[in-house]
Amino acid sequence: MTNKEETVFDLESDGFLNKVSKVWVVSYMTPAMEKPVSLTDYQDITEFFSQDRIFIGHNIISYDFKVVKKIMGIPQ
Repeated sequence: MTNKEETVFDLESDGFLNKVSKVWVVSYMTPAMEKPVSLTDYQDITEFFSQDRIFIGHNIISYDFKVVKKIMGIPQ
């Protein structure tokens, strides 16, 4: 059993993977939260993706994680 927090998130950016240049927002929520949180500052987004969580989302392997690596250099 893991103690990692399950976190559902979504990332919005300015284009398809081959042309993306900007992350507009990352919004997320955990089971313990009453309302989602939205991040727009790159430092906050970097800190969020650097945490040891179980990330859940739609197309996160083929798009979201690749975008944060491409734009912010954050490996997932």
